Amino acid sequence: MSNLNWAFDVVPNIKTTLMKWAVVLRRMDKIIKAVIVFCFSDWRDWTPTTFSASGTMTFTKTADNGGKYLKIGNTVIYSFSITGTTGGIASTEIYAKLPFLPNEKYRTTGGIGVSVINDGVTVMGITSMRSSSTSLIIRKYNVANYTLAANVTITCFGIYECADLPENNIV
Repeated sequence: MSNLNWAFDVVPNIKTTLMKWAVVLRRMDKIIKAVIVFCFSDWRDWTPTTFSASGTMTFTKTADNGGKYLKIGNTVIYSFSITGTTGGIASTEIYAKLPFLPNEKYRTTGGIGVSVINDGVTVMGITSMRSSSTSLIIRKYNVANYTLAANVTITCFGIYECADLPENNIV
């Protein structure tokens, strides 16, 4: 009988210990969730700073109208609006440098994004990745040439997978 009494004496201690651990785990859960939100769900200010274009067309940014990106793991969501001037001989593509190096396999599959382009006429556009570099391709939905003009406004939104490199792990 003494062994049975010992078992009954241990049960309240286990219950007390488990209740204390439950409180600790609930607090740790709240802390972990707060750290995740702080580190991975913070939209950062960003607009592209480096541009080029296809053919002999040029694009010079003259204004940032706002932009941000959100990086969660290797997934990057971006949104930006810029104004600039096109010059040279009209062509179909403007290239903008992304905030993080895209995953090489992802570059060959195109990426996904949409844009609104106003170069005298407002049209929808598409964005994709350049397979040979780390730039975003911005083109009109009908792949028509850009109009050579001042005050060309481009607004883009998209998502891509960045490469798993140490320099990309800066949040």
